[in-house]
Amino acid sequence: MPDGLSIEMAVADDAVTLALTGEVDLATAPQLGAAFADALTHAPNRVVIDCTALTFLDSSGIQVLVAAWESMKDRATMPVVLKNMSPIVKQVLEACGVRDLLTE
Repeated sequence: MPDGLSIEMAVADDAVTLALTGEVDLATAPQLGAAFADALTHAPNRVVIDCTALTFLDSSGIQVLVAAWESMKDRATMPVVLKNMSPIVKQVLEACGVRDLLTE
């Protein structure tokens, strides 16, 4: 996928998984925020962000993820978790100081 973001949602038990494909940047961060809001309609205890096909994440995407964590922090110990991250995504999370907040 050249530019943009695709998000697939899967609901199972008390968790929702959002599988991201493409880039989360200033242009697509609102799309991620909307997908997260949609996920909350299922009343999950946990939202898993599958980053297998995520190619780019900038500070605007991290802002959405931290806001998502904040909105769910009373529901579970790890309410928002990123999985299957590339080294670049891990590096961005580390540089922003939120890797431990959003990973297990």
